[in-house]
Amino acid sequence: MILFFTCSSKSYFFHTFLTFLQKSVKKCKKVFLSFPDVANNIDGQARDYSGLGKSYILSNDLNEAEASFQNALELNTLANNTNGQGSNLVRLGAIYLKSNKLYEAEASF
Repeated sequence: MILFFTCSSKSYFFHTFLTFLQKSVKKCKKVFLSFPDVANNIDGQARDYSGLGKSYILSNDLNEAEASFQNALELNTLANNTNGQGSNLVRLGAIYLKSNKLYEAEASF
């Protein structure tokens, strides 16, 4: 009985946290997309997209995570930020592995 209660409470906590995270990601994306002209800093935009991608990974939305990291990669390429490019490629590779896209994963790594 105690084990069931412990598992149930952990499951409830995880579900509540995941719901909160998904709502937070939607709000962050809405705010981020509402002010595209404010962030003329390419490095800042790349970091924002990368952070958004990390949030999508946590909420297990791999398609949105991939799109966010692709945007971050494009911006880091424009800014000639090789560290950012490398980080984005590694994260894209991990997403491709989780999605069983092995050729894309190999190209990213």
